[in-house]
Amino acid sequence: MPAGPDFFATMRIPVLRGRDFTARDTANSPKVLVINEAFARKYFDSRDPLGQLMGLGGDTPKADATIIGMVRDTKYGSLRDGAPPTVYQPLQQASEIPYMNFEAHTAGDPLSLVPMVRSMVASIDANVPIYGVQTQEDLVSDALMRERLFAKLTSFLGALALALACVGLYGTLSYAVARRTREIGIRMALGAKQFDVLRMVMRETLVLIAAGIAIGAPASLGATRLTSKFIADLLYGLKPTDVASIAAATALLAIVAMCAGAVPARRAASVDPLIALREE
Repeated sequence: MPAGPDFFATMRIPVLRGRDFTARDTANSPKVLVINEAFARKYFDSRDPLGQLMGLGGDTPKADATIIGMVRDTKYGSLRDGAPPTVYQPLQQASEIPYMNFEAHTAGDPLSLVPMVRSMVASIDANVPIYGVQTQEDLVSDALMRERLFAKLTSFLGALALALACVGLYGTLSYAVARRTREIGIRMALGAKQFDVLRMVMRETLVLIAAGIAIGAPASLGATRLTSKFIADLLYGLKPTDVASIAAATALLAIVAMCAGAVPARRAASVDPLIALREE
């Protein structure tokens, strides 16, 4: 990859060892190269890459370029894939360059400097076109467009499914407890306290919650593992079997279930036993 002087400083790529390219690295100076960490790990293993000779291009390249530095791994083509082994060479020592990318690091709004950059280039050569002006933030945003769209869609569908599950769970448990109003009235008439009724209902509710978690958690993990190969490519920085997400959803459903058991049980225990006994 051809790179000009101060390219690594502009792009905030740390030079881990050796030096950066300078204006003295011209076509008439000794050939030099800079590699990244991935290249050093793949081709040099435990050996020191600095000072080693390499050759670029052709089937049998001549080892006439010296490695003068090593920089940190950086992603260019895809943010999803790991940083590939990369070799940088001075711009003036590159063989053929059909086009060039100019990078500028600014303290303010980068787009505000575009007119000035265009005028500077035009003052040097008015026939040189400038196109595809973008900020790094725009480039990263474009690279993650599919992931962001998928995240928004799945977040909406997941929130909708979770809301429907909470409503259904609350309604089912509330109805189950409300049907026991007559039983609760009999217990209250025989001397049961309100706290005893609440404890009984909550104990049975917790047993149902525990049984649901014991069955549902392994089932959801198993289903996720079966579909992980289809959705893994659409996830960035997140595993299909994300334990934190599954635990958060499980905790929310457990809280909803406890509220579904406690609220109608408290309401039924507060009713006069005679009224509760006449409940159908």
